[in-house]
Amino acid sequence: GGHPHVVEPSEVVKQNGQKKFIIYSMGNFISNQRIETMDGVENKKWTERGVLMDVTVEKSKKGTIIKDVQAHPSWVSRLAKGTYSPEGYPLY
Repeated sequence: GGHPHVVEPSEVVKQNGQKKFIIYSMGNFISNQRIETMDGVENKKWTERGVLMDVTVEKSKKGTIIKDVQAHPSWVSRLAKGTYSPEGYPLY
């Protein structure tokens, strides 16, 4: 499966009278893609960044709704700890 490995916009679309929240790409959360190893890749500076989504869903007899959405930016680093281990760092 392919995905862009970079954050892309999210949006609310209306379909069949209902609003739908779409997240197209949250980028990388855990990744071995490093800027220094991606020569020639157009968007390489964005591959170490991602976003964590906080979505509050409320369910009632009337139906289920998304009550709140918050985006939290993150950054992926690869640090040596005896062996290499990718780690994500929230930026909030």
